[in-house]
Amino acid sequence: MSRKFFGLLLLVFTLAFLAGFGGTRGADASNCYYRCICSVPHKCCKVNGVETCKPVQFSPLQCPQVAC
Repeated sequence: MSRKFFGLLLLVFTLAFLAGFGGTRGADASNCYYRCICSVPHKCCKVNGVETCKPVQFSPLQCPQVAC
């Protein structure tokens, strides 16, 4: 095959990689953080001014036992 074909193929795969790697990540973007709610770690995300929090089993937080 020709060098032009392989060059074009490399360009297509590079663009596809960059689009998948650097595209929007939805709710898992940089607006997410962890916090403790009633001794349970939650992952909270703020999207369009709305904050949603979901309990997570594995988090980097060690939540203290607090009576709620």
